[in-house]
Amino acid sequence: MTDLRQMFRAVGTALAGVVAADTTAAPPADPRLVHRMLTDLGLGGDDDTALRAFQASAGLTVDGFAGPDTTHALVTALRDRRHWDLAA
Repeated sequence: MTDLRQMFRAVGTALAGVVAADTTAAPPADPRLVHRMLTDLGLGGDDDTALRAFQASAGLTVDGFAGPDTTHALVTALRDRRHWDLAA
């Protein structure tokens, strides 16, 4: 019974850490992937300038950092664009 409790306690602690994880502390996306997404959206050129322009147009914090919110917005914009390209 004690081993079972210890196991559940360990699993609970691990899950609590995942659930309460700070997503702003996540590392930035791979710069090559960010470059490709920006290019696919027609925002070629200097990646820093393009990323900042995308962040501004998406209503995100303009910091030039491809964190979780920016990466999510890039993926969503690409998905929406491809959806409309296929619908045309």
